[in-house]
Amino acid sequence: MNRILLMALAFTLLSLGCKKEEDVVKPDRGRSYVHLLGAVNTDTFDVGIDYYNSRDLVIEDFYYHRNFPMVGYADMEAAGIPDSFGNGKLFFSLSRQPFANQSRDTIMQPRSVVFDRDAKATICFADSFGTKILVKYNDLLPAIDTANAMIRFLNLSAPVTSAELSTSDGAANFAGVAFAGESPFQAVAPGLRTFEVRDGNGSLVTTLDVDVNPSLVYTFYLSGSSNKQLRFFLH
Repeated sequence: MNRILLMALAFTLLSLGCKKEEDVVKPDRGRSYVHLLGAVNTDTFDVGIDYYNSRDLVIEDFYYHRNFPMVGYADMEAAGIPDSFGNGKLFFSLSRQPFANQSRDTIMQPRSVVFDRDAKATICFADSFGTKILVKYNDLLPAIDTANAMIRFLNLSAPVTSAELSTSDGAANFAGVAFAGESPFQAVAPGLRTFEVRDGNGSLVTTLDVDVNPSLVYTFYLSGSSNKQLRFFLH
């Protein structure tokens, strides 16, 4: 009888330890959708990304005005309310390794960025008078407008403390955008347009000719210190 009881106990313990996969409660992490932009005018650098199930994912040879991905967002498995294990956060760092036999040169210490559940964000690496910084923009994308383009403006040029983006024909105006700031999205009619950036004194900083297309969502951005440039990417 004792032998039968022991066998029954062993079977019960084995059953408890072999739960079906669908019975195991997994943490609900949601998703994070990330777009990366390099606005640091320097030698190429590597972007390190740490998140809960992958340590030190490195995107090599990031360069000035590079976007990753080219259009849209990379899907990262980290979102929701951050817990003690860092779920819901991504950690970004910048480093440079000119030669294989040299140690990595850290140019930006790890920065933690909290992501809301299933949120889209653009992460920009910029230069603030010699210091490399990270700026996060929450991308609350507008509805597609089949008749117009939707455009916003980011100021990633530290010397321009207040930047204004407008078109020479008055079709669009984004006024008073501080360094590391952003404008709301505006609808802009399609066509070939000259975009102009002016500083807080009204002086012309730079221009860019763009053939604006309807149904597209653009982010224009100003970057650079001495040689300031206006560029854009698509969402």
